Amino acid sequence: MRLIDTTTGELKYFIGSNIPHYAILPYLGRGRGNIQDYLGGQHENVQGFEKIAQTCRVTRERSIQYVWVDTCCIDKTSSAELSEAINSMYRWYERAAECYAFLSELPADADMELELIASPELEFYDGSWNMIGTKSGLSRQISATTLIDEDLLKGIVDLSEYCVATEMSWAANRQTTRIEDRAYSLLGLFDVNMPLSYGEEGKSFWRLQEETMRST
Repeated sequence: MRLIDTTTGELKYFIGSNIPHYAILPYLGRGRGNIQDYLGGQHENVQGFEKIAQTCRVTRERSIQYVWVDTCCIDKTSSAELSEAINSMYRWYERAAECYAFLSELPADADMELELIASPELEFYDGSWNMIGTKSGLSRQISATTLIDEDLLKGIVDLSEYCVATEMSWAANRQTTRIEDRAYSLLGLFDVNMPLSYGEEGKSFWRLQEETMRST
């Protein structure tokens, strides 16, 4: 797992149980930065650098040394690394110390079921780093929009209390850039691991359902 050092801005790689505490910025914005810019040391040239810098500042102030940003911490030119990252995504959110989301950066079609369900807490900010609220504090409004159970958002009940059909219903209208990612992004939610096969389109969701039923 690659993480950005909030003090130096450099990328560092961790494996196994050696992964330190980290925060997550789940959505930087389309076309804003990639791992090649970071590996080349061109931090300041990345679109959205100011957002990353401010995220690092806030994370440091909370005594967390590392932050994960999907656009800059995954080498999407490597199919093997992309597959590993997608299969690990739920676990990464689940283990994050904090998770931030900028409402001004989210597109109208953004779906955040994974972040809402997996992260222990999710904080919402405006573009000036003013906190709007948290997923637990805004649970009633979020539940009304996403249909995710309010008690789950508040952390009152565990995900294991819900059946597969209910969990599937939460993601029924999920929209993704690539059709296959609609299924791949849910692997961690159902605790299954399966190889990615871009080009299979709608078949990916059927494979997900088969793997889910096989593991239950």
